[in-house]
Amino acid sequence: VKYFSKKGICHSVTNESKTMALRSKSRLPQSEYFSASSPIPGTQWTITGHSRALERTGFWIPEIRCAFDAGVDLPTDVGARPLAIFVTHGHIDHMNALPMLLRHHDAKIDPPTQVFAPAPIVHRLRQFAQLSFAVKVDADAALPEEYAPPPEGDRCPAPGSVLEGDHPFKTWRPFGPDIITTILAGKKATTPLVVHGLQLCHGMCSSVGYVLATPAGKVKKLRQDLVGSNKMETGIRVKKARKRGENINVEVDIPEKSHFAFVLDTTIEALDQKCCTTAQRILDSPVVMIECTYLEDSMKSEARKRGHISWGELVPFVFESGRRRKCSGQGKTWILVHFSLRYTDDEILNFFLDDKMCKIPMGTKEQANESREEIPPDVILWLDSGPIELWIKED
Repeated sequence: VKYFSKKGICHSVTNESKTMALRSKSRLPQSEYFSASSPIPGTQWTITGHSRALERTGFWIPEIRCAFDAGVDLPTDVGARPLAIFVTHGHIDHMNALPMLLRHHDAKIDPPTQVFAPAPIVHRLRQFAQLSFAVKVDADAALPEEYAPPPEGDRCPAPGSVLEGDHPFKTWRPFGPDIITTILAGKKATTPLVVHGLQLCHGMCSSVGYVLATPAGKVKKLRQDLVGSNKMETGIRVKKARKRGENINVEVDIPEKSHFAFVLDTTIEALDQKCCTTAQRILDSPVVMIECTYLEDSMKSEARKRGHISWGELVPFVFESGRRRKCSGQGKTWILVHFSLRYTDDEILNFFLDDKMCKIPMGTKEQANESREEIPPDVILWLDSGPIELWIKED
C-alpha cells in the first residue's frame, strides 16, 4: 500500500503479516501506533510501532514475535503475543507499557515471555511489573504468592543470568554489553536467534542495545569436483560417485549473520570504537534502528547533555555506508527514530530533503535515480504519519 504525505513523499506500507498495520485488524485506540510498517531489508521480517522522544517508544516484529522497548502496548484483540521483550533502559517512555505487554501471554501454548533489560534496572523493573498486579489487592489483605515482590537476593543480578519466577509467564534476562545468548522466536517459538548486548551511553541511566542474528551453522553442499558445465554432466558425475560409494556432499560452515540492531537511547559514542566495545557490531549490522532525537547542529551540545544523538553526528556514518553501497552494493539501512516532539512530520521531511541542511543529498528512489530494485533504502525516517524511504543521490 502506498500513500502520499502533504509534501508529496511516497510512504510505503506493507500488510503482508497477519499483525501488520494492526489498525485494520483492531478496534482499539492503541492500534493507531501500529498503523504503518516497513520491511526490514535482508530479512523476511517487518517492523511496526511508534517512537517520539519523551513521549513513548515501542516496536513489534510479528514474524519473530519480539517487542523492542515497552512504551506502547499492543492491541489485545489481534492475537499478538510477545515471546521476548527487549527493554533498553528504565525511562518511563520506554517501559511504561511492560505490564500490559506481559498480559498478552497465553500460558496454555506459549513458553514464558523473556524480558531482557540492563542488569542494574532489572530488580526495580520486576518490582514495577509485580506492583501492577499487586495493586488490585487491598493494602490490608495478604498478597497471593504470585503477586509477591521479587526477593532481595535478586537485587543485583549478574548480566547474562536468568531469573525465573514472579509470575509463571515471564522470565527475566539481566543483560549487558558483550553478553550473548540464544532465544527461540517465530510463530511457534522454534526459530533460534542469537542476541548480542550493546554498550550504549545514556547519562546516569543504564542503557543496553540489542543485535539479533542467525546463529552459525553448517549446510550440506554438492562437492565442487562433481559440478559439471551443465546439469547433465553434473548428473553423470554424481551417479558415478554414488556407485563408488562416495559421499556426494560436503559440510560447509555458515557464519553467524546479523540482521537488525536496536540502538537507543544513547549518545553517538555507541558508534565510536574507542569508547564502546560493541561499536563495531553495530556498524557491521545491515539494518540499524537508531535514535535521532535532534536535527540541527545547534542542538549537538543539548544532545550530549541529555544522552541523545543529533543528525549531524550520524552524517559521517550514513555517508560512509552509502559510499560503500554504491561501490560494492553492500551498505546499510539506517532507520531513524525517537525524533523530538519539537518537530512536526513536515519539518522533519523538509530537513532531510534539503541538501544543505541535511548535508547528504537524499530523496525518493526516483529522485535518487536508483533503478536497482534489490537495493534497499539508505535511510528510513520513522514518522508519525508512516515510514519514509530515502536513498542517497548519485553524485
